[in-house]
Amino acid sequence: MADADAEVAKPKRPRRPREPSFADSPDPIEIAMKAVATGADRHSAARAVLEKHACLIDIQCRREREEMGNVRVQRITRWLILAAVAALLAGVGALMLSAVKGEALVVEPFQVPPALSQAGLGGEVMATRVMDQIAQMQSRTLSSRPASTYSTNWSGDLKVAIPNTGATVGDFRRMLRNWFGRETQISGEVLRTAAGWNVTGRVSGGTAISATDADLELATTKVAEGIFQQTQPYRYVIFLVGQGRRSEAMAVARQQSLNGTSEERSWGLVAYANALGPPDHGAVERLDALRRAAEAVPDFPMPVANYAAGLQTLGRHEEALAVWRKADLATGDGRTISEQFRDQYVAARSSSADNLTGAYSAAAVAEESAAKVATPSYAPVFIETAIS
Repeated sequence: MADADAEVAKPKRPRRPREPSFADSPDPIEIAMKAVATGADRHSAARAVLEKHACLIDIQCRREREEMGNVRVQRITRWLILAAVAALLAGVGALMLSAVKGEALVVEPFQVPPALSQAGLGGEVMATRVMDQIAQMQSRTLSSRPASTYSTNWSGDLKVAIPNTGATVGDFRRMLRNWFGRETQISGEVLRTAAGWNVTGRVSGGTAISATDADLELATTKVAEGIFQQTQPYRYVIFLVGQGRRSEAMAVARQQSLNGTSEERSWGLVAYANALGPPDHGAVERLDALRRAAEAVPDFPMPVANYAAGLQTLGRHEEALAVWRKADLATGDGRTISEQFRDQYVAARSSSADNLTGAYSAAAVAEESAAKVATPSYAPVFIETAIS
């Protein structure tokens, strides 16, 4: 039972929703919003203010989007500039690396008499003739000796320096090679004397080569050979042997082995041994030279294989077999052999040793494989050996 004195709760009346109120503000946008909300905008002036404000907001949004686009463009441009600078530095670095490792033969225009220039044989023409003859001699001197072992190796980079008024990439490369690399420069002149045409060539770091002949072409050839001998003595020996000039080849090879650079002296022994041959020198006389050549460069298969072949020719088969094994080991994967001969050496590896041990079938297979990849002058030799 409820207490009599308890206070009776009165029912609460629901509150009426409050009208939205706007604080008094000097901001015209808020004033306009209040006028529209309270219905006090009798002439639609407040609504026009709000519509214009909305337009301003749209304009601001567009400007912000444009600014964002500009920022993106600036960032992209900045990255492109950085990428271009990086590419330029990489290009310069590559050119510098190429200059450090690269070698080239550059023939300067020769000094010639005015009458010779008027006849169409100016300085650039004479320089080109010398360069062409050097290139021709080099093309006839294929060797299994790797290019990296030459103290001077042009790798086919022969050119005539043509004066010009504008700077080119080639000029920049040449400047870098002058600073960091090895560039063999050749200059010279042509004079008319009572004895005929006198042609002189000068090699940077070397001595002058001069020749006189009534025939200008013959004098030019002699100078070109002298330049080739001075700059490429090992290849020059090969060239002389190919021309049947063995006595000259032996003299050049002997000079190379005695007075050449430290890199070239050992290969001078190889060149001398390779220059020896019939009819002036027999197998016994040549064998000692082949032995000294093999000992001078034991890590290269060509001189070692030549010594093994010399022993085999004299019937010293057991010694020959041991040396053939050394040559096969030196051949390896072909890294110590020039590109022209690498494949045939690798393919024919162990074939000579197999022939000595009676493994004729294996030797024939190897020689047939070598014939397929050999240079034109050696392919018939492999085919004949495989058949026999």
